[in-house]
Amino acid sequence: MKRGEVYLCPIGRRDGAGHELLVPVVVLTRDAINAHGPVVVVAPVLDDELSAHPYPSDVVVRAPEGGLTNDGVILTMQLRSIPRHQLRHRLGTLSASIMAEVDRALRITLDLEER
Repeated sequence: MKRGEVYLCPIGRRDGAGHELLVPVVVLTRDAINAHGPVVVVAPVLDDELSAHPYPSDVVVRAPEGGLTNDGVILTMQLRSIPRHQLRHRLGTLSASIMAEVDRALRITLDLEER
C-alpha cells in the first residue's frame, strides 16, 4: 500500500439497517510506514454533498479520480489511525495534483503553515 491510494474501509458508519458501510479512504502515511507498520493514517472521502461549500481543510475530488465511482470530498479534519488490515479493497491512486491539494489541506488542519 502507498500514500495516495484509495481503499474501501469500515470507519464506523452504518446504513439504516445497521450494516457497516465501507467508505473510500485515502492513505496519508508515508510509504516506509505503510510498508512495515501495523497502523496507517487515512482520511475519509464522503459524498459530494459537501463540495458546494467546502472548508479550507476539504479537498473536492471528481470521479473517476482515484478509482472513485462518485464525486466526493476528502475530509482531512476527520483523520483516523486504523489497522492496515481494515483496508478492504483498493480502488486506485490519486493524482499528484490532488495529493498536492491534500497536503495543503493537511497543513491547514494540523496548523503546519509557515509563520
